[in-house]
Amino acid sequence: MNLDHPSAGHRYRLGRLALRLHTFTVAELVRLTGIVQDTVYGFVSMLMHAPQPYLEAEQLPRETPGRPIKRYTLTEAGVDYLLRKNARLAAALREDDEVAQTSGSFIQAEAASPAEPAAAEYEVAEEAPPRYMTR
Repeated sequence: MNLDHPSAGHRYRLGRLALRLHTFTVAELVRLTGIVQDTVYGFVSMLMHAPQPYLEAEQLPRETPGRPIKRYTLTEAGVDYLLRKNARLAAALREDDEVAQTSGSFIQAEAASPAEPAAAEYEVAEEAPPRYMTR
């Protein structure tokens, strides 16, 4: 999972909010997340064009001219998909957080005892779990 991708955090936030709301419009997701409309439409489109239906759409009556308003409802498959997807992303974020905490602990320990030999520095650094970037 590529955490460096610009939309990784947006997808997580949108998925989390969609799970909480269960039924929503694009305008609601934009307003509640602050994420730009194009990104929200991309998220909804991905769910709408999945191999199995993750969303059901209902057209709402509109009183002014403009794009039709649709209300989306997550299907059971959509709920399962977003739960799995967000769980994987949250686990990856926790792993990154653990690496950051390990690095932070090392930096604090180094600052507290600068008289230790340089070899000990490398031993501690090697114990930190590796961070993998995928694309």
